[in-house]
Amino acid sequence: MAVVASIKKGFGVTKQSLSIVGLMSLFGLVWNLLNLYYGPKIQAQVQAPSLKVSVIIIIATLVFILLSIFLQAGSLGYVRDRLKQGKADLSVFMASGSKYYFRLLLVGLIVMVVVILCVVAAAAAVALLRKPGLIIAVPVALVAVYTVLLMFFASYMVVLDEKKAMESIKNSVTLVGKGTHFFFGVVLTAISPLLAIACLIPSFRNSKLGQKNLVKIFAVTAVVVSIGFAIGLLTGVILGLLNVAVPGVFSQVVYAVLSSVLNAFLGIFVTATFMHFYLEISNTNTTGA
Repeated sequence: MAVVASIKKGFGVTKQSLSIVGLMSLFGLVWNLLNLYYGPKIQAQVQAPSLKVSVIIIIATLVFILLSIFLQAGSLGYVRDRLKQGKADLSVFMASGSKYYFRLLLVGLIVMVVVILCVVAAAAAVALLRKPGLIIAVPVALVAVYTVLLMFFASYMVVLDEKKAMESIKNSVTLVGKGTHFFFGVVLTAISPLLAIACLIPSFRNSKLGQKNLVKIFAVTAVVVSIGFAIGLLTGVILGLLNVAVPGVFSQVVYAVLSSVLNAFLGIFVTATFMHFYLEISNTNTTGA
């Protein structure tokens, strides 16, 4: 069963990749501590903007985004070797970060452009037509969501299949959109939690609907999001109690540490889960072809 097997494999690979989790936690911690220190200054900047502070904020944000792409590329290559070869090391992470950097950057830019165009179109419809514009804005927003879903596996294909950015996007659209259409995708968006439960039932899983790639994607996504939500909720309760017991900077630093570790762990878990899932459905499609 691709859904459950991918979730289990995701946890397994994450437990074997604690060195990378630690590295990404350190990156997240630095950013969290910078936000903790500069947060009040940024809020003051909103009240009394200055060019110098604005430039610093923009540069820091760009650096964070660019470094994040390197970490994403590195983690994808690392997880790939863990899944395919059963082992990987830091050299794989660094080499993958350099090799796939610009391809993943281009994929991210294309996705961002699609989203921005849809947001601008929706906002323009509302601004020009007021309430009637919502009739246009809502479908445009759904188109944006569905289009991003179609490009879902592009970053995985860049690393697993050694494809260029545009080819990866085209292949992802073909794989995810196979046997589906827009309204089907919209319905799945609304019932994704139910799909996660349904995919545990053999009769549904083996049915024509249960075999569709988009159904499986939503099922895995619902499970992953639920796991992340549960862990985040538990962490939030613990940190809330800590803040009551020891208010002030100490609890904020503890939050910065725990959130960076949690985000790093979930990041590798999600990457490993969906990469294994992609390998499963792509192998199935190849075998069935």
